[in-house]
Amino acid sequence: MFAVGYARFLNGEPGPSYATTYEDRLYEDIVLPQKLGERVYMRYRFRYEQRWIEDQDFRTRYRYAIFMDVPLNMTTLKKGAWYLAFYNELFLNGQRNIGNGQTVEIFDRNGLCGAVGYSFSDTVRLQIGYLYQYADDFSNGQIQLGVHQVF
Repeated sequence: MFAVGYARFLNGEPGPSYATTYEDRLYEDIVLPQKLGERVYMRYRFRYEQRWIEDQDFRTRYRYAIFMDVPLNMTTLKKGAWYLAFYNELFLNGQRNIGNGQTVEIFDRNGLCGAVGYSFSDTVRLQIGYLYQYADDFSNGQIQLGVHQVF
């Protein structure tokens, strides 16, 4: 599967600061699905991002994610399925110099998530879980609530 998208974010700095910046992002995805055995569904996503961040030079970022969904009460993720979801995602910056004398490391961050989900229909799922992210200069954990639409 191939996808393209656009996102706009209001980002805050880690820690006690209230400073925020806007980011506009274009991205392209390649997603490769795989089924392992009777009930393990894997996806491998490669993403390339073009980023315009307020008061910084144009930037790019590469992301690689491995997703795994495991149905608990049936062998598919169809309507009525309870499932466990896990993913790990690596973020790498495309360049170090970001303008105005600022630099970033090539390694941006890594995120690891575990969740439980429910399929409300064959195409709509809800999941809640815990995401832990870490980088060279920060780490944080957060609760995630997501609605997923499968096309």
